Amino acid sequence: MNRLDVFFFLFLVVFFLWFGLSAYVVLNRLLHDFRVRALCKAQTGLGASTALTRLSPERSRALHGILARLPRRVIYRITADVSQPQWVSQALSAQILSRWGLPRVLKEAAGQDGGSDRWRRISALSVLTRIHNPRIHELLRQALAEKDRNIAAAAVVLLGKLQDEKAAEILILALREEWYTPSRIATQLDNFATPVAKLLLPLLVDPQPHMRYWAVALLSRYRGFDYLAALLALLVGDPDASVRKAVAQTLGIIGGREAVSGALKLLDDPVDFVRANAARALGNLAQVKLAGSVTPLLADREWRVRLAAREALVDMGPAVRHDVTAQLTSPDDFARDGAAEVLMAIQSPRVRKQLTGAPQWNYRPLTRTSIGKTRRKVEGEVKDSLPRFGFDLSNSKFS
Repeated sequence: MNRLDVFFFLFLVVFFLWFGLSAYVVLNRLLHDFRVRALCKAQTGLGASTALTRLSPERSRALHGILARLPRRVIYRITADVSQPQWVSQALSAQILSRWGLPRVLKEAAGQDGGSDRWRRISALSVLTRIHNPRIHELLRQALAEKDRNIAAAAVVLLGKLQDEKAAEILILALREEWYTPSRIATQLDNFATPVAKLLLPLLVDPQPHMRYWAVALLSRYRGFDYLAALLALLVGDPDASVRKAVAQTLGIIGGREAVSGALKLLDDPVDFVRANAARALGNLAQVKLAGSVTPLLADREWRVRLAAREALVDMGPAVRHDVTAQLTSPDDFARDGAAEVLMAIQSPRVRKQLTGAPQWNYRPLTRTSIGKTRRKVEGEVKDSLPRFGFDLSNSKFS
């Protein structure tokens, strides 16, 4: 074979590869366009807000006639999308059950069909969830324990759609066994319309720290639950810092006398983010009488704690002026600077918004130059009020 033959052979190989790839792309595009046109026709003819159960027999037959022309793979992939409108989900579920039957759908949902198509399994689980099949909890529990992250993710979402106590128990089990991302599981539990507090309360004494953390965090939505604040206050001495942080956050939401005493104890926590959240909790609870316990945190060694103390004092309002003003003569530079900022903020809505309006993760420690400027601005405004509280400015420095 001479050189010309080799080049010709390579040209044919490249040409057929290019032709095959182009044909694959074109065919997939045509399939996509066909699916979109079919769904648009169904939506135009029936209206996206129309429930399948309220359709007339004629319109229902028209809808199923459109869906009957879709191939099995397409209809399964569409069904796997849990964000579909209700009328689409119901129509697709009915179509799958009528064309392939419940026994086959159950087999596919259990992963026993011998195939490896995860989307077919997710679609089958979605169909069984919508019709509340008696075996759906067992099948979703099995799917949630799968190593396939896509199947596990779908199981978490579908359990959240069931909204019953048994589904909540499975999600809590998944949280304990760490079958999937804990925050995603907790989100589904937090969105439950059915109260699940009685399932979460035993977790407060769970030996695993991450279970105690999520139990405390999820209980924050049950503000009217009797003795909840007292139970959470018992965890202020928890050995895990993340649990103590969650306790501070939840106490600041649910309120109550026990919540105040618990947050007050956490102000002296050895971990900085726990002290910060305890200060914010007292600010959320508007505990003006405890402002004197928060002001020492203006001199904390960690900037996030000093920031939280400023926010808490600002949230408490002008009534904290006396306690904050006392910090202007503190030997600590940070305490004096923080006190000046708070005094500016509680009398200026614009400064208050700048100090407390941004999301927590956007906060940055202020530079010493900007703090010094703020303190010099407030000097003239608070200097006249200091003699009333017995302070002497003759030896104080404001630069």
